[in-house]
Amino acid sequence: MRSKLFPVIIVLMIVMVSTVASSYVQKRKSYNRLSVVSAQDNRDTSKAVSERLKYDRVVSVHTWNVTAEDEVGDHNLLCVIQAFESHPNYEGRGVELSVFDESKELIYEDEFTSVGEIRSMGGRYDSPPQLILEVNYGGNADVLQILGYRNGKVTEMLNEMIGSGYEIRPQFRSSVTPAKENLQVVLISAGLASPGEKFASVYRYQNGKYVYVGKYSQKKADDFIERSLSK
Repeated sequence: MRSKLFPVIIVLMIVMVSTVASSYVQKRKSYNRLSVVSAQDNRDTSKAVSERLKYDRVVSVHTWNVTAEDEVGDHNLLCVIQAFESHPNYEGRGVELSVFDESKELIYEDEFTSVGEIRSMGGRYDSPPQLILEVNYGGNADVLQILGYRNGKVTEMLNEMIGSGYEIRPQFRSSVTPAKENLQVVLISAGLASPGEKFASVYRYQNGKYVYVGKYSQKKADDFIERSLSK
């Protein structure tokens, strides 16, 4: 099912740059019934593709640049988010993320109740290019999911509850050289309305994943910043 959806998105991108498209794939309600519909010009193609995407309940399309620092040219993956009423791998309604490589092959898929923000981030130092997603599995709290791409494969680097917020930022502590360190993820525990002190959990890149290394009081950190600003 998923690999056949890729040509639909390719045609959409072609239409957007006013290039003549020849055909795209129609997906039926069942996962494996497919047919090809041809289009004669940009106007017909644009309308047909728009209707096809609505029919297939495509929510959004994201281009994930996975070009390594030492590579020449651009290399992109296509990320398609598609809504569904039912799914064999998920209970209830939701959305599915499908990731296609440049050969139009499906290389990753996952299901959620909803997807909020989605953005890509280039690799830094020895970490791979990454895809940042804010997703929900049906509860009250959103989850930060970070995917990485290396050697033709997509891997899960982090999947943790967001709480009050998060940051993905460089490391500036005195024992490291920021330009030679990977980014770190800081997740603030519990929601804003939750009682009690908030703690920031720190995750740093190790062996292909973001690994928990410790936590600190967010209140004490903010108080220190406030004192520094008032000097």
